[in-house]
Formats: sequence, C-alpha cells, structure tokens
Amino acid sequence: MNSAALTTVPSLVRPAGRSSRLGRLSRRVGLALLAWSRGSDRRRSPESLAELHERQQEAERLRNDRFREVTFSRLM
Repeated sequence: MNSAALTTVPSLVRPAGRSSRLGRLSRRVGLALLAWSRGSDRRRSPESLAELHERQQEAERLRNDRFREVTFSRLM
C-alpha cells in the first residue's frame, strides 16, 4: 500500500513579468558562472583536456567498483 500523502506546495514559479530581485540576481550569477566555466575549458591545452578526461573516466570506474562492492556486501 502506498503511504505517501498528497500535500499542497506553494508555487515556486512566479507569473511572467513578476520576477524578484533575488531571482534575477541568481540567474545572472548562474549565467556568469557558466560563461566562466566554458571560458576556462577553452583556455586549457589539448594535453590537459586529455588528462582531465582520463581522470574523469578513472573516477567513474572507481565509483562503479565501489558501488558494486557495497551492493554485493549488502546482499550477503
């Protein structure tokens, strides 16, 4: 039986044209961070990008290995 209860949640989205200062500021900060991140990727050398990619793949492999270890240990 599903024991989840339905509750009303106030809307987090404001109607068009009525955005708050905080909302506008957070959007501008988010866009600035995205532009900064993309700019820093463009300034990297091809060798450092290749090394970053290898490290990301290794991190993903290690996460998968750890997940498998935890999953199998809980099954036993």
